Amino acid sequence: MQKFAFQLVLFVLVCPYSHARDRVGDCAEAISSLQEAQKYCERAYCSDLVDDLHYNAEGVIQLAQDAERYANKCGCTFAESAAVDLYKQVHKAYLERRLEDAKIYIRHAKKYCTDGLHTADSCNQ
Repeated sequence: MQKFAFQLVLFVLVCPYSHARDRVGDCAEAISSLQEAQKYCERAYCSDLVDDLHYNAEGVIQLAQDAERYANKCGCTFAESAAVDLYKQVHKAYLERRLEDAKIYIRHAKKYCTDGLHTADSCNQ
């Protein structure tokens, strides 16, 4: 009986720390996804062809979805919101056929990447 009680106490003490560690890991993953998205945004913005911009936008779209999911798991609502806004702007760029118009959306997306990184980094601490 004492062994069971000891295991129960140990379980109760360790579980919250394990969950907190998972949340920090999720915030770190959100940061990583946003950092990669930022690189793809920069490549998209520097593209000379709309097809190249669309190719890079596809990468940002996937990374924005990943960042949103991880930010949600770690409870960082502002980073999650920035990832959603990032997704929306890049999706608009992806649908745009004119290069200069698509770059306007990418420029906005870069701002959401930066905002998301700052807020996710605050949540990670």
